[in-house]
Amino acid sequence: MKKWLVLVAALLFALAGGLGFLRHKASLENAGPRPGQQAGLSLPGANTQYYIPEEFSAGATRSAAPATYGALPTIKNKLYDSGPCQGGSLNEIFSAHGRIWGYLAPYGAFRSADNKETYDLLGRYLACVGLARGDPSFCNYLPGESTGGMASLSRAGSPNDNCLGYYLAVSTPGAAGDCPEDRRGLCSAFLSKSEASCSALLAKAGTSYCAFLAKAKERAGGYPGYSPEELKALFKKQEEEKADLERMRLENERTTEEINKRVRKMMGKQATP
Repeated sequence: MKKWLVLVAALLFALAGGLGFLRHKASLENAGPRPGQQAGLSLPGANTQYYIPEEFSAGATRSAAPATYGALPTIKNKLYDSGPCQGGSLNEIFSAHGRIWGYLAPYGAFRSADNKETYDLLGRYLACVGLARGDPSFCNYLPGESTGGMASLSRAGSPNDNCLGYYLAVSTPGAAGDCPEDRRGLCSAFLSKSEASCSALLAKAGTSYCAFLAKAKERAGGYPGYSPEELKALFKKQEEEKADLERMRLENERTTEEINKRVRKMMGKQATP
């Protein structure tokens, strides 16, 4: 009876060690892509739709555009924390500005045309929200003039200025009554004072960004927006984690083998050489 109790205890000990190893391995695998691997993106289907009912909370307007072309201000609303792909929510797009994408992103992986279209789609959406609310300050989520960093950009023709252009083109008296096809959503928001018609613009901005992001990840080997120094540090950390995992695996093997030897000895069996 005593031998069986020892056997059960030994097996439980070995099982606990194995489970610990597997949990550690899973945590490393979920931490991110390994060097040379590309991070997976789940792109949406063509029929992705959103309904956005008055989503901007009170106080979400901004008095001035961001002073730099770094990360853009986010919106305190959980609705904007999810999107059509990983990294493709509106808040994630704002946060990635100046790093992964944007005119002045030092290690950005978006092509110039992709940056321009992303700014334009975001400008249309924010102008739409502003038209529904009768407030052009929603355009101030996008950057305007920049006089620091790598280059200087004037306010004229900036993403902020482009957004205001959409707003003024529709809000001018009489303009919404004779609305061109490509601005129907904006005109509808202005006339109805509802953001419901803006949902298609947000969906298009998200799906387009996700497509650009997928291509950017391919070009950057899965790590868009990283500087050479950051990549070096990241790869070093991943190699250290891999070495730790291997050491844990070998230690578990040695422990399991030692337990097996003791169990065989107690059961009157000789270990196979």
